[in-house]
Amino acid sequence: MKYNTGDKVRFLNDVGGGTISKISSSGMVTVMDEDGFEIPVLATEIVVVGRDEYREPVPVLSLKDELSARNSVFESSKTFAAQPDDDIADSDDYEILLAFVPEDQVKPTDCSLDLYFINDSSFYCTYIVSYRTNANKLNLLGHSTVEPETKEYVCTVDKTDFGLKLNLNIVCFLYKHREYKYYPPEQVNVDVNPVKFYRNSSFAENDFFDEKAYILKIAANSIPELEIEINPRELEKAIKQKDAVKMPAEPTPKKPDIEEIDLHIEELLDDIRGLDNGQILEIQKTRFITALEAGFAAKTKKIVFIHGVGNGRLKHEIRRLLDTQYVGLVRYYDASFQEYGFGATMVILDC
Repeated sequence: MKYNTGDKVRFLNDVGGGTISKISSSGMVTVMDEDGFEIPVLATEIVVVGRDEYREPVPVLSLKDELSARNSVFESSKTFAAQPDDDIADSDDYEILLAFVPEDQVKPTDCSLDLYFINDSSFYCTYIVSYRTNANKLNLLGHSTVEPETKEYVCTVDKTDFGLKLNLNIVCFLYKHREYKYYPPEQVNVDVNPVKFYRNSSFAENDFFDEKAYILKIAANSIPELEIEINPRELEKAIKQKDAVKMPAEPTPKKPDIEEIDLHIEELLDDIRGLDNGQILEIQKTRFITALEAGFAAKTKKIVFIHGVGNGRLKHEIRRLLDTQYVGLVRYYDASFQEYGFGATMVILDC
């Protein structure tokens, strides 16, 4: 396609656009954005969205000339990138995110979605984003190298193409053009329920776009942080299944009217990967309430809740619940120091 000065264009591989202000015979054009900044880009990486009367044709390049122009841009970008970015904090922390931005913000559930890769860090990031097909193979959605603290358009997706499940595979390589802390390459599989794309509530205000978007946090400091929704029924079912298959411990003599409940998260769930401290605490509190209510139903006299010492947060939450929701129904005090140290609370049920 021929381009002319004065044409209004948008970028193919980035957000935004502007007006062509200068044309070079090397295959480069200069685009002036709405703030008056001039941005040099390859003519092959823009698309015309409006024409002006003044026209200066862009020369049509041979394949050899276009490759030469691309190499020239690449070499100059390497020289620029080798210099530290003074306006970017040199931190070892990073977050990698994906964003689904509806093309129609008025009716976000009735349109296609623009997929963006977000590099929220002071690292350069080379990424590959694919999705897994029904044949358990990968289909490429996009790949590129993203500068620090930058987002990049990957592709446009039609949510109707993915059926009941969208399994994304993301591979990332982090590096800097100066001394930096090494992190091994990230490889993350993310299951996205396409039903979320049909809910207006999935698209929210965010720090990365002026538009509402559905943001997925993929990785942070080599620890994937994926969305986890805690369903109380499913949680209780998982706990019961774990209790059913748990190998019996060595029998210890107990008084017949005392029940012992271990609230350590490793005793409640087999797999705790991806859970943060707040989610772990909610699971432990749910188990505590469930066990206490079951004790009332079974007319249990005493229950020892083993919460450990730690930072004292779980112990505090247990006693707060007893003081606010079970006033007059229970009494409690520290369990036997000889048996549990400071890590357990004895609850007496007045039932």
